[in-house]
Amino acid sequence: MAGAIAIELGVGRADWAVITAAMILHQGPDRVLGTYRAAHRFVGTVLGLGLLAGLAVFELPGGVLVVALALMMAGTEFFLVRNYGLAMVFITPLALILGGLGTR
Repeated sequence: MAGAIAIELGVGRADWAVITAAMILHQGPDRVLGTYRAAHRFVGTVLGLGLLAGLAVFELPGGVLVVALALMMAGTEFFLVRNYGLAMVFITPLALILGGLGTR
């Protein structure tokens, strides 16, 4: 369903919508903890998209972009075990920027 909606909206990478929906809906064996995890993923992804939008406004030069990517990698490593929701704030823009670099 997410892929179909993304295609209808003209999103160039409908596969990202499908992957995001799958990550949010994957709940694991424990329903309560799975729901909590899904909420973390959703909120972290939305905040990560906001961070990406903020970075896109500035059209960062190459060297600054490398530093921003390194900081996002560090944030991912720091928060991944402690708080997955906060890690998603860094993972989302990192993955989208790195995924988009191959199209230039």
